[in-house]
Amino acid sequence: MDYFAILGVEKGASSSEVLSAYRRLAKKYHPDRSKNPESLQKFQEISNAYEVLSDPLKREEYLRGQKARIALNPREFVSRLWQEMIEKKIKEEA
Repeated sequence: MDYFAILGVEKGASSSEVLSAYRRLAKKYHPDRSKNPESLQKFQEISNAYEVLSDPLKREEYLRGQKARIALNPREFVSRLWQEMIEKKIKEEA
């Protein structure tokens, strides 16, 4: 799961940006306020994302885990590596 995407923030988001996104989404999807039957599941996802991203230790562990998953998927890793190299070359030539 991409907790940053769940909260709608960038990967480098500050703790105040994470908190603001969490509050906005929690109000929208709170089961007591929303009539949507899927709101409970969405609210739990939002809460889990906030719990991890708001705690510096859990956030660092989560980021390390994401990097490890990339390393476990060689195709994705090579694809991203090539993309970064091409983008770097384009910037150098510009």
